[in-house]
Parts: sequence; C-alpha cells; structure tokens
Amino acid sequence: GRGITGSATMGISGDVGPLSYSLRPLAFWSENRSFTSVGPPSPPGDYRDPLLATTAVDHPYRFGAGNYSRIGPGESWVTMNAGGFAAGISSASQSWGPSDVAPLVLGTGAAGTPRAFMEARAVPIGIGRVTAHWAVGRLEASPVSELPSGQRSRLSTAVTANFEPAAFPCLSFGASRFFHVRWDRGIVRSSVATLPFRGLFKQGNPTDETFLRDYNQLASVSARLAPKATGVEVYSEFYREDHSNDLRDLTVEADHSSAYTVGIRRSWRDSANVYTVGVEFANGRISRLDRVRPQGPVYAHGKTAEGHTYLGQYLGAASMPGGGGMVIEASRAGQLGSWWAEAAIHRALQDEEGGQWNGRLSGWYVVRGGRSVVSKNAVYSLTAGIEPGFGWDRATNFALGASVRLLAREQDRARPNPD
Repeated sequence: GRGITGSATMGISGDVGPLSYSLRPLAFWSENRSFTSVGPPSPPGDYRDPLLATTAVDHPYRFGAGNYSRIGPGESWVTMNAGGFAAGISSASQSWGPSDVAPLVLGTGAAGTPRAFMEARAVPIGIGRVTAHWAVGRLEASPVSELPSGQRSRLSTAVTANFEPAAFPCLSFGASRFFHVRWDRGIVRSSVATLPFRGLFKQGNPTDETFLRDYNQLASVSARLAPKATGVEVYSEFYREDHSNDLRDLTVEADHSSAYTVGIRRSWRDSANVYTVGVEFANGRISRLDRVRPQGPVYAHGKTAEGHTYLGQYLGAASMPGGGGMVIEASRAGQLGSWWAEAAIHRALQDEEGGQWNGRLSGWYVVRGGRSVVSKNAVYSLTAGIEPGFGWDRATNFALGASVRLLAREQDRARPNPD
C-alpha cells in the first residue's frame, strides 16, 4: 500500500523435553493512502483489483478506505517431537519446493496460515530418505472481498514430500498437493482432511467429491540437483491448477492451467562470509491450449472464489497470475552483517495467450537491495527499491524500509537474519 507501514513482533521460544514452542505474535499498521489503480476505474467502495474483479481471485489493490491494521499469531508454533517425527499446531510461514523466489504452491508472500500438522523428517526407507509434511488449516478472505456471509472461509488440506535417493544423494525429488474446500461444519471430517492422499484423477469419482460444495485442487512436482562440494544447485518445479479427469487428460494436455520455474544458484565462502548469486525464471503464461480449451490465470478458480489466497494475498508466487518473470540476485552474509541486491521483471495480470492483457504485455521492473549490520545487541537493516511499470501499468513505485531486531541473548548473533 501507499504511505507508511510499520510492524512489530516479539516473543519467546524454547524446548521442554520433547516439546518445542515459539510464541511470536505480530502486529502491523499501514497508512494505506489512496492511489489510482491500474486498469478500468473501480466503483466507489470497491477495492478489488480492477483487472481481477471478474476473475475468481481475492487479491484487492487496496485494503479499504482508511488505515489498515491487524494483530496475528505471527511465527508461532507448538510441536511435539519424537525422533524423526513431529506433530503440532502452527501459524509460521513456510515455503514448499526448491524455488527461492517463486515457490508455486506455498511461499511466504502471505501470512502463515493457522493449521494442525504432522511431519516426518529425513526418515530412512532403505532406498533413500523421505521428508513429508501434512497440514489441515483454515483460510479466510480479505476484509474487502465482498463475498457473502457463509462463503468467506475455507478448509485447507495439503501435503508435501521430498525424496532423496541413497544412490544419488545430490538429487532430490518433491511433490505437493493442496486442496481448498468451502468451510462448513459438515466438511470437518477425516474424509476431507485426507483428500491429498486419495485418487489423483476425477475419473470414477475417487475423491467422493459429491459431498463437497465448492473445492479446488492444485499440485506440483519438482527436482533439485546439488552436487556436494560444488556450491551449485539447479532446480525446477512444474505446477498444475486443475484436477485432471484421467491419465489421458494429464498427459495430452499437461500444460492446461500450468506454470513452471527453473533456477540455478552458486554459493561460495571465504573466512568470514558466504556469497551467493542466482537466476530464476518463472512462467505462468496462458498456453496455446487456450485456443481449444479455456484457461485463466493460475491461482484463480470458479468455485472457490478467493482463489489460492489467504487474507487477500497469494499463497504462492505473486507474479504467477501475470505470467511470471525473471530474477537475478546476489548476496553476502556474515557474522557482522549482510547485503543483498536483485534485478527482476514481473508480468501484470494476463487474460489471453502469451501473458498479455487485452493484447498488450504489462508489468513492472524491479531494482532493489538492502544492508544489515549486526551489533552486540541488535540487527539494523535498511532496504530500498524502485519499480517502474510498463504496458498498461505506467506508474513508478518507490519503497524504503528500515528495521531493528533486538537480540535477547548473545547466541542470537549466530541465527539467520529474517530480513
């Protein structure tokens, strides 16, 4: 939003036997000043994105007419650990898959969702190791979504897993599956919570979808290659928005409502610092299949009218509904501080093949960076960026940020800087 935004968080964390916990609520306040939106003029009081108003995505361009604030649980959790297994409740943010910039199923662009979970961590199975996470939670619409009462909440049930073969420890393969189901008391049962473990195809109604009023599935597969001692990793993820009817539907029209990312990253270190450079390309275009089978932007869906969002923000990569983009990034991190910089191009919303909106490519360029300095008792950070638009979006946005993180204990100096 336009104007000043501030946030604050504090709390405690620790372990009591097999129980670990973190209680770190977060509060933010945004000035949320008015500005002219991109696209056709919006009716007074309608803060939905003008380009998205006819599409099933809850992604407002502005959160109401005045100041916007919220207090939430932030990065909090309570977990019971037993060897390589754990279960608990959490509202902490997560990023699924190998992508650093554009995770397709779940990233950190939105707040962490409240959920219960079970997970297995690097469990040996003879031919390799498996890590898996299953979560069931509740998602809410934004305060300006204009959805009717009784249709503003969803149950989310999702699973992600990663396999590392013993014969090729430099390789890993991942898969994720995420369901949105319209919330009512009747769907809070095991048959809904276990949807990610059931039939992959609609054919034969293996998921017993007749009892579900409004629901949607999205899924992805990924791979990562990271040879030891090279400091190099190469990765890719492929995403599907729709629930395929059968195997033929999946294989013949695999690009229907799809997206993908590819990336490469190189890291190295000297005596005091770790350096990283990387390039990532993300593509969520409406494919040529649109000529014979209708498609819309990813994260949009006709039945679950909020799309793949939580409180008005995308659960995955924010650039994907516009067709994606590319990011080049570099960073240096050390005990006494860090810096980072990136240059990127992102597409704005698309409504036709090739990532265009009404026959025109639109989006914005990004150049930004930041610097953090660690002292004995605090971490001080500054960030700055400029985002000039192109196509239908000719505005230029500027952003300046500053943060102070107080360190309660000396050993916190060694912890990663959340900035």
